[in-house]
Formats: sequence, C-alpha cells, structure tokens
Amino acid sequence: MTTLPHTDSVECELHQGWLTVWFNQPERRNPLTDEVVADLQRICDAFAGRPLCKRSDPAWSWRLFCAGGDLKGFKTMATASNDDVIAMSETIGRLLYTLDRLPMVTIAVIEGAAMAGGLGVACCCDVTIGTADAKFAFSETRIGISPAQIARYVMQKCGESTGRRLMLSAARFAGEQAAALGILDVVVPDADGLRLPRRGFAPMCWPAPRALWRRRKP
Repeated sequence: MTTLPHTDSVECELHQGWLTVWFNQPERRNPLTDEVVADLQRICDAFAGRPLCKRSDPAWSWRLFCAGGDLKGFKTMATASNDDVIAMSETIGRLLYTLDRLPMVTIAVIEGAAMAGGLGVACCCDVTIGTADAKFAFSETRIGISPAQIARYVMQKCGESTGRRLMLSAARFAGEQAAALGILDVVVPDADGLRLPRRGFAPMCWPAPRALWRRRKP
C-alpha cells in the first residue's frame, strides 16, 4: 500500500483506489507557489509506479481551482541568477511532465477559475470538468511571461492552432466556450453538478489498470 506523503500546501486523500488532491490556499487564489509545486511533485512521485485512478478537484466550497503562478515567485525570478532561474523552470517542468505521464486516469475539476500555470496543470490531466461560469485564460503574456512550460500540454489538449491562439492572445473565456475550444471535456451548470460527471468516468479505471500503466509508462 502506498503511503501518502506529508504535504502542507495541498491536501490529499486516498479512498477506494481514488486519490483526491485539494489545493489549500483559497484566500490567495490557490497560486502555484514553490511549496505547492514541491508537494504536488511528492504526490506524483509516490504514485508514479502504481496503477490506480487519480483525480484532482477542489472542495465544493472553494471558489477557485488555481489562479496560476505565484507573483512573489515571479519577483524572485526577476532578481535571481541565471542558474537559479533555470532550476526553477526545471522544477515546474518536471512536475508537468510527471503529471502528464502518470500511469492512471487523472481528472481535473474546475470551479471558479483556472488561469496561466493552473490551467496548464489542468491540461496535463486526462479529463477536465468545469462549471459553466468558470473563468479561463493563459494570462502569462499579459505580464510579459512566456507560457513555454505549459505550451506542449495545452496544444496536446486543444490542438496546436487553438492552443497557440489562446496562449498568444491571453484571451479570457468561460465554461461553454472552454468546451468548444477543447479545454473542457464536460461542463456542468454549477458546483452541485460537479459530483455527477466524475462518477461517469469511473469505468475508465476498472477494466485493465495495468494496461493503462503499460501504455503510459515512459
């Protein structure tokens, strides 16, 4: 049995083959801080070799999934050495790669907003579910930051042409449009509806988890 790693910035629970992860800083709009990235990496590493189903979702009372990178972290990068910047970039890059390659089904449930790197994390998941009023944007370019780390996963999710346009324009869009663009797989009217579609994807996990593991193993 896999032991859940200790995490301070996110919460996780393993129950009947499902690992649920909650971002846990709603008062800060759930930014991707260094601590969050490190905790998510610990979770991914703990389960990377074990076939099971995993889902990443917010608590039902939360207003946000993830608003993107930590502004304090961006300020730190502005004054950091070149080697430090490369190290920071490699850290988030490793997390995205590991999440994309996890040998189990991953589901991102989005309520409130998924912006920038937070939306990039969602694009690494197999299934994305969101509310009709959820807000989305690849907003990095608005502050002069290239979305290079998430680009491959965005284009993998919604296609190269659409992905390029969304990332270069930093356009904002909501749930129904996100589905039309290929960012969301399922749109529900409100937070209460988020519970039902997740159950519909449970059969993806039952037939042959080891076949999934072999198919997705790097």
